[in-house]
Amino acid sequence: MQGAACLTGNHVSPTVVKAYLKATRAEMEHYLGVPLGSIRITGVLLRNVTATTGDAEVQYALPASIVGNDNWVSYAYQDGQWKVTDCDAPIGGESSGIVRSTPSHAPTP
Repeated sequence: MQGAACLTGNHVSPTVVKAYLKATRAEMEHYLGVPLGSIRITGVLLRNVTATTGDAEVQYALPASIVGNDNWVSYAYQDGQWKVTDCDAPIGGESSGIVRSTPSHAPTP
């Protein structure tokens, strides 16, 4: 899921990755208060999309107080897959001001 910029080293063993993902899931479930498998995705917004990069924000069927108000994550096409390049989690992001973004598919006023 994460690109090379987000990895701590180029040679990460499968055991370390498995432990990291297990710990991350447990932390997210504790933070959100629900099992991750029960969270329903209701939509995805896109912006700054090119053939190899873009930003996406996943919309969840969860209260705004849990989801946060700034969940834009940057992606790039690497090694045949779309991977996170800014190392941000796709949920729980907070910014100090109101964030208003226009999805790439929406008409501009």
